[in-house]
Amino acid sequence: MQIKKYTISLLLFLALEIVAGYFFYQIYTNGQNAYYERSIKEAQAKFSSTEHIFSVLSNDFFNNHGQDIARMIAAYEAASSAKKEKVRALLLKEFSEFHTNQKLLGLEVFHIFDKEGRSILRFHQVEKYGDPIYKKRYSLRAMRKDFTYQAGLEIGLFKESFRFQFPLFYDGEFVGSYEYGIGFKAMAREMNRLYSGDYLFLLKKEAIDASVKQEVIAQRYGEFSLNRDYLYLKNAQNIGAVQNKRRHPEKQEYISKGLKTAQPFAFGQQVNSEAYTLVFMPVKDIEGTQIAYIVSRYKGNPDQEHLYALILDMFLATLLFVGLIALFYLVDSKRRYVKNILDTMKDMIVLTDGKKIQDVNQRLLQFFGYKSLQLFKQEHDCVCDFFIEEEGYLSKDVSTLNWIDYIKIHPNEKYKVKMADTNGIVFVFMQEYSEFKKGVDAVITFHDITLSEMEHEKLEERAFTDTLTGIFNRERFNFFLETELARTERYETLFSLVMFDIDHFKEVNDTYGHDVGDKVLKTLTQLVQGQIRDSDVFARWGGEEFMIITPNNLGSSEQLAEKLRCYIHEHVFDRVGNVTCSFGVTQSRKGDAVETIVKRCDEMLYAAKHSGRNCVVSIR
Repeated sequence: MQIKKYTISLLLFLALEIVAGYFFYQIYTNGQNAYYERSIKEAQAKFSSTEHIFSVLSNDFFNNHGQDIARMIAAYEAASSAKKEKVRALLLKEFSEFHTNQKLLGLEVFHIFDKEGRSILRFHQVEKYGDPIYKKRYSLRAMRKDFTYQAGLEIGLFKESFRFQFPLFYDGEFVGSYEYGIGFKAMAREMNRLYSGDYLFLLKKEAIDASVKQEVIAQRYGEFSLNRDYLYLKNAQNIGAVQNKRRHPEKQEYISKGLKTAQPFAFGQQVNSEAYTLVFMPVKDIEGTQIAYIVSRYKGNPDQEHLYALILDMFLATLLFVGLIALFYLVDSKRRYVKNILDTMKDMIVLTDGKKIQDVNQRLLQFFGYKSLQLFKQEHDCVCDFFIEEEGYLSKDVSTLNWIDYIKIHPNEKYKVKMADTNGIVFVFMQEYSEFKKGVDAVITFHDITLSEMEHEKLEERAFTDTLTGIFNRERFNFFLETELARTERYETLFSLVMFDIDHFKEVNDTYGHDVGDKVLKTLTQLVQGQIRDSDVFARWGGEEFMIITPNNLGSSEQLAEKLRCYIHEHVFDRVGNVTCSFGVTQSRKGDAVETIVKRCDEMLYAAKHSGRNCVVSIR
């Protein structure tokens, strides 16, 4: 009898140990994975944000000086051989101070090309020009093909850099281009300034060998010892801490395999008494091919901390289960212990059996303004009562299923959730689901990602807004136009498109300068915004051209265009006086595509120009 009693106690002890071990191991692994996933997302956001900063700088320069460079390239093309050198000298004099100042910010390349893609002026190598760079550079070949802005990582004969390539037009003709190139060193320095941490760029050896001159490779690059398919820049800081085999030999194979996947990965590293997290994020070149990795190194990692917590949890669980402690006391003690762990977490945690809430942590109760789970459950059966219904976010019911049934079917997916706290402030959370008793009990975690979402929305807003006027840019307008065409095709509704531009705007720039011209564009934008409805989509199409999508029939759209034409004509612009505009109007047709409706509207604008300008021409 005594032996049977001990056997049952031992079996109960072992069963409880297995359950506790599995539970805490799930928390341990989930915590690690969540930490590294967040680290990768943060590294991606930091890199994209830094790249965007230099993109904005290059765009500002283009807006201020692009037309001046285009005019000088046109003069260069028209000049005789003897006079071409004078134009080059003038270009050098005009922008050498800019080049010198920008070098302090990290500018490595400022290069001007003719319309064929031949070098006109390298500010970093003035004596070399006239060579057909387009033969080696994808960005220039793409530029010659469709005359569009090109941006991205590209490897040249002497160095790699993030290049921002701008097409230049003069009197409506493509005359050439110029590039603004930022090196890895400047990117790393700016990221360190903004976000701290150490940053290292690795480049594929085959990509370097294919483009960079051999004599430059030995001077500029070193072989990455953990994966010889990659090179690093020799002036990189802390390279030894990353590739030192003695400090983390167990990571060598992991890094080598990770670099072959072209996928992001992260892991913890211990150097002496300091803990670090290393994030390897792939970087694609301008053609979309992965040729580099950016390695981010931050202080702190979850491995040691979570491992100690796991060992401590198991040790404490063992102590709780040992001896003659009653089963009820063991279970109750463990429940309290788990509750304490959950209450220390910054994330909101829900324990559920799939139908009802079993427990929540203190963070969740504080967020919704309840003192206890009992008070919470008196008013709510489910956390989903607080879900804010919005496209792109998890809702109470998904595809005819209850939300928790839906995520049980898709346990590996992550969903964003919007909820408001007791003060009505809206937060965004990343929801994660983890079963610790198959098919029954689960842990649901809500991780606060509000700040990263806000940063993403700000970056997206800048990407879709015209920097001069503050209205939508051409890219965002095309998205709305495609949406309207799809709605028209599906529901057989109609809308109209209005295109207009400023008559003789070139004369305004030539007479009063581009600053006054820019002010005219801003003022005109404000005038139009004051006369259209919130449902109308207003965007800058390019230069002095604007577009409006309006949910009106052709007659009403003609009236709107005529009202805008008169309103603009009657306004007195600073220094310029009266300005007129020509309008083209058309109505959507069944089977229309973006190209067809824009072309039709453009033809109406063209007809308005030939009808004497300052008028409205339309077609159904």
